[in-house]
Amino acid sequence: MNELTLKIENLSYFYENGDGINGFNFELNKGDFLAVIGISGSGKTTLINTILGILKKKTGNISIGDHIDISKISFSPQNQAIDWYLNVFDNIYMGALFSNVSNPKEITNNVIELVGLKGKEASDPTDLSGGQLQRVQLARQLVSESDILFLDEPTNGLDVIISEQLLTHLKSLATKGVTCIVSSHDLDVLEKFCNKVLLIEEGKQVFYGSLDDFIASYNEENEFIIEIYNPIEEKVKSLLQNKYNILEWFPLVVSIENEKQISEILKVLIDHDIPIQSLRKDKKTLKEIILDDHRRKENNV
Repeated sequence: MNELTLKIENLSYFYENGDGINGFNFELNKGDFLAVIGISGSGKTTLINTILGILKKKTGNISIGDHIDISKISFSPQNQAIDWYLNVFDNIYMGALFSNVSNPKEITNNVIELVGLKGKEASDPTDLSGGQLQRVQLARQLVSESDILFLDEPTNGLDVIISEQLLTHLKSLATKGVTCIVSSHDLDVLEKFCNKVLLIEEGKQVFYGSLDDFIASYNEENEFIIEIYNPIEEKVKSLLQNKYNILEWFPLVVSIENEKQISEILKVLIDHDIPIQSLRKDKKTLKEIILDDHRRKENNV
């Protein structure tokens, strides 16, 4: 779509203790689905709150596209923000009314079914579980027919099925032009839906770009997985580890300098009567990339 929705320039915010976010720069277009990722405490929530003006920025500029109606920017925070004196249906229905959507009751019923609250319409919030309260909060934003949706850890407390339904719905909204910004630790699910990634470490922007570029940048290493039927004997391990970079033994995972080394390793296995089940190049997932990177940093400390 390539119609600018949100532009962030040199955005910074600092708490009194000096923590915060520093020097963020990125642009989002109409229909982008951005995954904001990083370990707990990295600055994801601070970034979202600063963009929204909940926290007063220290430096930088925040611009929204000319086509954006500022009343059509919605936000679902981590903490519950619902009206405790209203039942489930009315909580969500009020969100639809405030957003001036067409057919508010129909949209409310559709979203209630989407987030798995069918049958709970008349329930008081105090009778709901934490996960159900999270669904009410999300539903209040999903009925708003927004131009931009900010969701901070929306899948917390949700089961796998509801999480997948939610993100599938967000993806469908993105295809219709809604810009979605989602901060989440649920990387296995998130990877299936986002098209852009923003990685934050210690309050700094480490990577911003397409999901494909992010995955490719961490899969440049020549790592191969060799599935074998039985564990390798110690004498064969000695032969291999003296010459090759062995990452794991069962399955056998190797990092090679050139393709020739794979043939050499396979020959060693065959010569020692070790049956080979399969060979494939290791392609890391979004979750594996973050975990591996975190482990490397921990080991270097």
